[in-house]
Amino acid sequence: MTNAFLLFNFRPLKNHNAMLNRFIIILITLFLWDCIPVVSQPVKMDWVQKWNGRQNKQDISTGIVVDGEGNVYITGYTDMTNNNLDYITIKYTPQGKVKWLKQYGTPRTVWGLSMDQAQAIALDKENNIYVTGWCS
Repeated sequence: MTNAFLLFNFRPLKNHNAMLNRFIIILITLFLWDCIPVVSQPVKMDWVQKWNGRQNKQDISTGIVVDGEGNVYITGYTDMTNNNLDYITIKYTPQGKVKWLKQYGTPRTVWGLSMDQAQAIALDKENNIYVTGWCS
């Protein structure tokens, strides 16, 4: 676990009385005191999954979302064939098993490349999945 530090510079307000300055210092202290337990609590890890594309090259996750049932959706991009990037979206069960994997890629351009990168993922109330990014 890493330690977190918060630095700030507080200067008393000019043209105000000392009571207001004390009040501001108390508010800042209470805010920081309230944040300490959140930062210091241990994290419980339920499962870990590693995904490696077919080319054993660049696999980048750019978005993650969890539905109401605990399923995890991860999107990003992967190098599927010789520096041609494709969208990749994977659904994991609450136990960490791959439920499905979807890939999207455009044909190569006149320069011989296809650079498709998913950048974000979202779910609506009916658990429809929306993935956005850019393609070339």
